[in-house]
Amino acid sequence: MYVKLGSITVYISFSFAVFLAVAANIAGGRNLVLSFLFSFIHEAVHLIFLYFSGIKKAEIKLYPAGIKICCMGMNMLSYRKTILTALSAPVFNLIAGAVFFFLHKSCENELLYVCCAVNFILGAINLLPLSFLDGGRTLYAMLSERLPDSRVRKIMSVLNIWVIAFLFLLFLFSFQMCLL
Repeated sequence: MYVKLGSITVYISFSFAVFLAVAANIAGGRNLVLSFLFSFIHEAVHLIFLYFSGIKKAEIKLYPAGIKICCMGMNMLSYRKTILTALSAPVFNLIAGAVFFFLHKSCENELLYVCCAVNFILGAINLLPLSFLDGGRTLYAMLSERLPDSRVRKIMSVLNIWVIAFLFLLFLFSFQMCLL
């Protein structure tokens, strides 16, 4: 299923619709729904930067594992525009997290705290230097400015393995600490 919003087409996979409906009905599903809402806003910030970079037509694809933007011409952006576009949304999430934090401190509202946490986590995770995240796209653009593409791909492949291994070890350590 898809929805057309001007020059933006939003594709919603059936599995995403089912996943979101089930999550909304489960206790604690509110946090998951908020996560997807802020993820959608995160991608909208990318689209705004792409629009001002000259890319007017885009597709957003919603999956249970996340949201993906597809645009013709995104690979043709300058290094500077690629970096600005990639960093725009995580920076937005970190700023939004700070705003929600200060609102939570003044109102003591649990929903504001959840919005703060979701935005901080979303911003921080997207800054990881993994190829499929904003931090990885930023690093790739920065390295591509000075190194040949084949070398950048090798560096990013090795970095992806090390970061994923580190995250896995961090998970195992955290899990082990919870068992004690």
